[in-house]
Amino acid sequence: MQVRLAFTLSLFLLASVPLKSHAASPASSMTATPSSVAIVELFTSEGCSSCPPADALLRQINLKQTNAGQLIVGISEHVTYWNNLGWKDLYSSPVFTARQSVYASRLSPEGSYTPQMVLNGRDQFVGSDGSALERALGDDARENT
Repeated sequence: MQVRLAFTLSLFLLASVPLKSHAASPASSMTATPSSVAIVELFTSEGCSSCPPADALLRQINLKQTNAGQLIVGISEHVTYWNNLGWKDLYSSPVFTARQSVYASRLSPEGSYTPQMVLNGRDQFVGSDGSALERALGDDARENT
């Protein structure tokens, strides 16, 4: 239910935000209509001391359009495995933990970790690594042209 709510909320926000005010960089030339959508999932937790930079990066890119015309839809998914350290992340959900586990089995030799970003279910990298995100978005744009 929480995943469906987050997705529905993202679609609502997507429909209500004018694209021109959300360019990836001020100097980039943007199209009025995105050429594709890039779903960026961030697996995070309030208990993770390495996650705040990744959370900030996700906020920075959410609903922005890349130079290639991709509209970025960012989704923050709080996992439950940090909840065993003495306090519970109120945003965590077993659904998010299970989703990350499926990705990890396919994409991540090191297993599940935070902060982990997954782009369009096909590429994963450390969630605070802006350069890795740019490379992944570029690769994704080239694959979809």
